[in-house]
Amino acid sequence: ALRNAFPTWPDTAIDYFSLHLDNLLRPSSLLSLYRGFPGLSLPVILPTSVFCGYIPLFFAVYAMINLKNMAAEQITLVFFWGIVGLFFFLIALGPRPFGGNEFLNGFAPYRHLCGGILRQLRIPVRFSLVTMISLYIIASFGAAEFLKRNRQKLLRSASLVFFILALQVVEFLPLPYPLQDLTVPAKYQRLA
Repeated sequence: ALRNAFPTWPDTAIDYFSLHLDNLLRPSSLLSLYRGFPGLSLPVILPTSVFCGYIPLFFAVYAMINLKNMAAEQITLVFFWGIVGLFFFLIALGPRPFGGNEFLNGFAPYRHLCGGILRQLRIPVRFSLVTMISLYIIASFGAAEFLKRNRQKLLRSASLVFFILALQVVEFLPLPYPLQDLTVPAKYQRLA
């Protein structure tokens, strides 16, 4: 009964709403820091534009590189959130992460885990939210390790912490928000 009640979406339609790797590392053109770059001047914001930020990505990589300097409890948490983030990242890639290669696409986790009613969501990029949360948690461990490791240099200078926070805010600041001058067409004004 459920099979007849819900439409079956083809993989190509679902693939449009999947996470693509270039959108993960390419910032949105709405962010003012990156608005001047010519490659980002897209007229339409794609629904799969998920940008994690370069600063959290730096600290997440820093945490993974410096695992040996962390406490055992922190290592366990970093691995846990890393596995959770990787799992949801693979689901967010959708049913066709390898393009037209049907053999490799047969191993896509989205095809095996998201069937029936879950397939009707049609937007695998929603699962990338958990990936971003995992990345930011790992980045917080990396930032803590960075500050702990450089404490002697930073004791006299708390401005570096402020500078990192300011960079994070500036990286995601969408001001001035780009607005289009939307006017009502004349034929609709006459109808009103």
